[in-house]
Amino acid sequence: MTALEIFGNPKDLSFTLRELKNDGPWGMLISRGPGHNFKPLLSGDSIPNKLNAMEVVKEVLETVIKLGLAELPKFGGDRELCLTEDQASKILEDLEKTGQCETYR
Repeated sequence: MTALEIFGNPKDLSFTLRELKNDGPWGMLISRGPGHNFKPLLSGDSIPNKLNAMEVVKEVLETVIKLGLAELPKFGGDRELCLTEDQASKILEDLEKTGQCETYR
């Protein structure tokens, strides 16, 4: 259900990657945006470094798109309303630069 919520709401998501302590593990959070009061969807707090955190988010986005496409008829079959590969690439690009990405802006 979480994957489908991410897939079906590409314009109301928030992504954060952050080092939890100096030279410590990284954390990541994927939540809905302001349309759903930043409801947490996925999180992790024991990721060794930023590169691994980026890989986790990349794998999540790839899985979300794969599962979402299989369920596309539930979204009325309108691929344009769902998370795309281009949007996923932009999310990863923003995370690489700043550790943050909000798709609702």
